[in-house]
Amino acid sequence: MVEDSKQEHSKEHKTGMNCPQCGAFIKTSIFELFTSGALSCPSCHLRISIDRTESKIAFNALRKVQQAQQN
Repeated sequence: MVEDSKQEHSKEHKTGMNCPQCGAFIKTSIFELFTSGALSCPSCHLRISIDRTESKIAFNALRKVQQAQQN
């Protein structure tokens, strides 16, 4: 039971996305999304550019999440 709870807990704290090319998990953080120009897949090395202009709505939502986490 304790192990199951640890596994669920660790799943909740993984932040990132699946690679659109190979499906591998790309670990990232809100801070990295704000400061980086791109993400790279650790498996296939696909480079995913972050377009701040096109992603303005998403970045505003991430700011709200970050503020909630800090509170």
